[in-house]
Amino acid sequence: MDRVSLFGGIGLISVSATLFTMERFITAFLYASKSVPVKLNGSGSYPSEPAMPGLFDNILVGWLFILGLVFILFSLRGYLYKDDKDRKRR
Repeated sequence: MDRVSLFGGIGLISVSATLFTMERFITAFLYASKSVPVKLNGSGSYPSEPAMPGLFDNILVGWLFILGLVFILFSLRGYLYKDDKDRKRR
């Protein structure tokens, strides 16, 4: 069970990181799609920098990240508790 929690936690953190990276990529793409025509035509205005999302702006990314950390901590606690049980048996 500890191994399942460890790999589950790593998987959840990976999914969270992938979603966060995709959000940042989409934000940069939308910024470029708004600013390039203005730069080519020389008229109009656009923001100087894109408004990049933060880690906890999307509730799903933050929730998956925290849940992954909890799973990893549970798996580590299981490994440590298992070691304590083995020491007490000796």
